[in-house]
Amino acid sequence: MVTLTAMTTPNALTDTAGATTPWRAWQALGRDERMLVLWSAMAFYVVLASYYVLRPIRDELAVFSGAEQLPWLFLGTLGLSLAWSLVFSRLASGRPRREFVPLALRGFAVVLLLFLGLWFWVPAAQEVWLGRVFYVFVSAFNLFLISLVWSVVVDSLRVEHGHLLPWVAAGGTLGAATGSLVTAALARHLPVPALLLVSAVLIEVAVQLFAALFRRVARPGSAGRPINRWRARR
Repeated sequence: MVTLTAMTTPNALTDTAGATTPWRAWQALGRDERMLVLWSAMAFYVVLASYYVLRPIRDELAVFSGAEQLPWLFLGTLGLSLAWSLVFSRLASGRPRREFVPLALRGFAVVLLLFLGLWFWVPAAQEVWLGRVFYVFVSAFNLFLISLVWSVVVDSLRVEHGHLLPWVAAGGTLGAATGSLVTAALARHLPVPALLLVSAVLIEVAVQLFAALFRRVARPGSAGRPINRWRARR
């Protein structure tokens, strides 16, 4: 029978009984390590808030488009997700993450601003098609955001800090709740397309938080340890 033995380190995340909890893991951290977790949680908070500002609009447009169109919308989401996977894997392979992540997020923000302009320019008779395209974009955008955030977070924390991921996930959960509340509050006073601008602003805030996280990871003696495929291009 093969057994695994954990090494004892100053920042060990395992208690004497071998059980580990997020709270025990947090208590075992140094100041720099805690800051890495906090920056990661804040970035996830803002990213999911930006998506959940858009989600009610996306769902409303899906209903307006008609239930019979949902299979085609799902198929479009699958196709766009596959296309994005190819494009972004190609872009990421030639750039360090501190350049690729802001580029990707700002690219999405620009597309949102384009949708905002189209909403006031497209004739009313064509709005249903604009809504369908928007549904597909936002659905694929969500899949990309989640994978992007977790790839950055996992690359920024040490391997033995896996038990701290619930703290980062909690930041995302709070961001989702905040985004929904923001949409519910602002939709009463602003035209629905204006919420796209709110989401774009939140994406830019996320870019700045990721930039701060990358600077902290790059500091000498930082607690973060990017995985091998990023290390050579930091």
